[in-house]
This record gives sequence, structure tokens and C-alpha cells, in this order.
Amino acid sequence: MPRLMQEACFVGGLLHDIGKTYTYDSKSKPNAAWKLCSHDVFTLEACAYGLTYLDAHEPDIAMTLRHLWTCDSPGARYGQPAAMTLARYIRDRDGQSAMADNHQRAFRRQTSKGFGRLGQNLFWQPQLPAAASH
Repeated sequence: MPRLMQEACFVGGLLHDIGKTYTYDSKSKPNAAWKLCSHDVFTLEACAYGLTYLDAHEPDIAMTLRHLWTCDSPGARYGQPAAMTLARYIRDRDGQSAMADNHQRAFRRQTSKGFGRLGQNLFWQPQLPAAASH
């Protein structure tokens, strides 16, 4: 993959949720924007100045970033189907990150292994024997 595309993917992944800063208040509670708009819209708004610059100098990178931030993903309110692998990479990594965070939260208050629940999601933490020291 060309270096410029690698950098676009890095920026796309790094900033893909920046619009969420518009949809929560200072106490991490959803605000009116959260109920009325998708955070993807606010990602475009937050990055508008940079996208305008890229439109003039690297228009394909600008369009790539817009696509990465707004293409359809499970549960999305709108969006076109992913048209490039980078979009899938970012979406899949975002899902893995969310699951890892939820798994950790499900076991935050209990020290035992086994099953934990967070909302409707069931998580499992196997009981593994302590490693034998040699």
C-alpha cells in the first residue's frame, strides 16, 4: 500500500470517533446532538478545515477519509456500503476494541473467573491454572 494511503488509514482510524465529542456533555452523558444526529456528521464537521485543505492538494485522500468515516457499518443510521478494505479494517478494529472494553467492564466488579454480563452481552473468562514455576 502506498505510504500516503497508509497515513490516510492511520488518520482515519485515529479520528473516526472524534465527532462523539459533539454528542456527549462534559460528564460523558449523551446530549441532544446524540439523539438527533449521527456522530459521523460531527466527525466531518470537526475535520472540515483539514478536508478542505486535502480537497485542494490530495482530493482522493480527502474522499477516502470521508468514506472511512461515513460508510455503512452494522447499526449505522446511514451510509454507503464499504468500497475499500481500509473501511472494513477500521470498522473491524473498532468493534474489537469495543468488545475488549466491554469484556473488561463485565468483570470489573468481580475477581472470579467464569461468566460475566454487561447489558445483554454475555462474556466468558476461563479459569486457567497458575503457571508452574521451574
